[in-house]
Amino acid sequence: VTYTVQVPDHVIPVILGRGGANIKEIIDLSQASIKVSQKGEYFPGTQNRTITIMGPVQAASYAASARVSKDPAAPLMSQDAGGDCAQHRPLVRGSE
Repeated sequence: VTYTVQVPDHVIPVILGRGGANIKEIIDLSQASIKVSQKGEYFPGTQNRTITIMGPVQAASYAASARVSKDPAAPLMSQDAGGDCAQHRPLVRGSE
C-alpha cells in the first residue's frame, strides 16, 4: 500500500529529528519505506512537502500513524504540529 501525507514545510524537521533519528526510528519500527520530498519541492498550490509511505498494509499504516517523538503531545506523522490533519489518503490498496 502507498500513502501520501502533505505536511507543512516547517514541520519536516520535527518529523526527521536530529540527524534523521525520528524518521529512522519510524522506518525501523514499521519496516515501511518513507520518502520525504526535497526542500523547496511542494505539493502544487501549497507550501506543504509530501511524504510517501510504502509497504505492507500494517507497516505503512503504522508509519503513517507514528508519533514523531516520545512526547505524547508531539504530532503524528499524518498530523501537523498545529493539530490540523494533513491530507492522508491511501493511493493504492493491495495485499502487499
